Amino acid sequence: NTWTFASVSPLATGFCVSRADEFTATFLWKAGATKVMQTTLVRGSPYVTVAYTNAIPVMSIEQHVDAYWLDGKSHKCDGFTLMAQKLVLQFRATDEEWTIYLPPHTPVRCTTADTRTVIEVAEGFFSGTVRLALSNNCTHGTSPICDAPGEPNTNLAEFRSALDSGSSQCITSAVLGFEEVSDAIRTSVTWNHEKCWPHSKAVGNVFLYALPHQTSMFSCEEGAEVAFVANGGHRNLRGYNQPVIITNSGGMWVWLVPSQPVPWVGQPEPGRLPELRESLLSDARWGFGGEVLSGMIDPYFGGKELAKMARLILIADELDERNITRHFMHELKTRL
Repeated sequence: NTWTFASVSPLATGFCVSRADEFTATFLWKAGATKVMQTTLVRGSPYVTVAYTNAIPVMSIEQHVDAYWLDGKSHKCDGFTLMAQKLVLQFRATDEEWTIYLPPHTPVRCTTADTRTVIEVAEGFFSGTVRLALSNNCTHGTSPICDAPGEPNTNLAEFRSALDSGSSQCITSAVLGFEEVSDAIRTSVTWNHEKCWPHSKAVGNVFLYALPHQTSMFSCEEGAEVAFVANGGHRNLRGYNQPVIITNSGGMWVWLVPSQPVPWVGQPEPGRLPELRESLLSDARWGFGGEVLSGMIDPYFGGKELAKMARLILIADELDERNITRHFMHELKTRL
């Protein structure tokens, strides 16, 4: 059920990461020295956004489309070119519905077979933004992540409205900030954004998803207002992703993360000391693997590896194993 974005012409010959921050990364594809495609991946965004420059965009998925709408009207995916701004496609095989957003009055062509569906912008030299969003992942109630077997997601009017409205605002970058306040760390994310289609009259709010543990930490302070959408969203292995509309003018998320005491060192039970020392001597042979040392690890899991080493230092120090303490301290300082 993976979508592929490409350009029929010109063919991109290479790509690079042109910029990145804690929440976004921008990729650029070129044909020689000519810019063809650009996308900014945004953590928490329901949209995949690709900007094309003088190209022929094509999007495809390895599924047969079972229902197809253009600007709210049902059509057949039969290869005819029609003008549209919003495409909705339903796939019974995966119980999913996807929505594609385009500039107003864009000529598009849909073709489908048993195992593949292709959407092509039928314009020789198209320059503009294409957006894709998963608008329902329990369309008929057959997906294993539906709330209950045989029960599709319903009452999606508010969610669909927020998804349509948010499609007009493209996030370009994000700025993360921290500030210590009373009993909490004030964490702010400023989502820098712009209109996806400069000539469109659509005016919407930035629309994102929050993870379950984030929703309870949103601040109610003035200038950081957000609105939760009661329905919609998606269920996955990490829980329910809560739809969030940014209603403040600054495009901000603000969390108040409670400050909690962390008991880093505790007194081991005297009777367990021999067992602890034996385990520590075994762990003393542990170290970062070659793939980690070469940088093939992301910051999240890299941080967990460093935290593991720091914990071993505290245990070794508590057990008065000075050689192990010095060894891991040297390793930790080197990696940091």
